[in-house]
Amino acid sequence: MRDSLRALLAVVIAVFMPTVAAAESGPACSPSGTTLSIAAKNRKFDKDCLAAPAERSFTIEFDNQDPSVPHNVAIYDRAHGKRPLFKGEVIIGPNRIAYSVPAQASGTYEFVCEPHDFTMIGTFIVGDGKASAPPSSTTPSSTATTTRYRPSR
Repeated sequence: MRDSLRALLAVVIAVFMPTVAAAESGPACSPSGTTLSIAAKNRKFDKDCLAAPAERSFTIEFDNQDPSVPHNVAIYDRAHGKRPLFKGEVIIGPNRIAYSVPAQASGTYEFVCEPHDFTMIGTFIVGDGKASAPPSSTTPSSTATTTRYRPSR
């Protein structure tokens, strides 16, 4: 009986300790400029964290490398009911696009590929990742400006 309790405790510790450590370690990435880049290949993003400065507009250069597969990048505030902050245009690969994203408040959000939002998900850090103000009731910003690139052949 005692050995089975120890084994159960060991399993619980092994499962939950990495989660606690990750939550305490802070953001997985931090802002380093106003031009971000990300690619989709094999129905996966090549990054699981993106970061942008707070209160400054920025660009996401998106490279969809999957032939005949639709992808995009959208940013959501899950803490406030999956409120959309930005929705990039869906493009069919292979293709590239530059999304111009309006300034966002400091906080930790989520980026997704909307056609594959259950499998293509990442963390989006704005500023220091801490929420700075309650969400506004404005409507989501869609793609303000897009620049299309033709794939090289």
